[in-house]
Amino acid sequence: MTLLIALIACTSGGTTGYNGTKMDQYFPMEGNRQATYTNEDPNIGYQLMMEKLESPEQGVDRQIWTYEYYEDQTFSLVAAVKWSVEPGGSTQIHAWSGADGVFTTYDPPIDVTDSSGYMRVGDVVETTTGGTTWTSTYVGNEDCPVLWGPEWEGCVHLTLSDGGGPVSSADPATRPFFVGDYWLVTRYMTAWMHTRGFDQKWNLSLFEYDTGG
Repeated sequence: MTLLIALIACTSGGTTGYNGTKMDQYFPMEGNRQATYTNEDPNIGYQLMMEKLESPEQGVDRQIWTYEYYEDQTFSLVAAVKWSVEPGGSTQIHAWSGADGVFTTYDPPIDVTDSSGYMRVGDVVETTTGGTTWTSTYVGNEDCPVLWGPEWEGCVHLTLSDGGGPVSSADPATRPFFVGDYWLVTRYMTAWMHTRGFDQKWNLSLFEYDTGG
């Protein structure tokens, strides 16, 4: 039976002095995870459902988890992204697909956080792969209250860029879904996200979790 995780307060914690913010706690991969996001643009007539698939792939030194995003009304696939996180190390994106389900794989994978496991506000992580230079920037800590209910504060704001300019005007057919801004919460991952092709953010409106056994 799926259980809702109890609400917790998000703070700008996770800091250990000079090292900065411990980033792996903002990218939890354990258990079964499902979430629903509502776009802040009232003209978007569907909700975006996210589901973490149950079985990971085994990478060289870590497990790789697939997250699928699809429309709630038609269950049409919007995108899928393959994520991994090394405890005490980096978070990475290994591949993505659009609505056709055909994955583009990155070798080496894209580093979303620093390999040290820590970042400070203003830090930038750069990866050149797949013919593109990607930059992940720790913008700051900001409040990110969600439609689901929690009035989260001090959420980690990361921007992942492919150098192609603002995501709002991006052509969904030519730029990866995952490009954009993320507001992250410990234990929950994404509270808000502003992904390519949309003028407004996706706001968390439902979250479900169980331990998976």
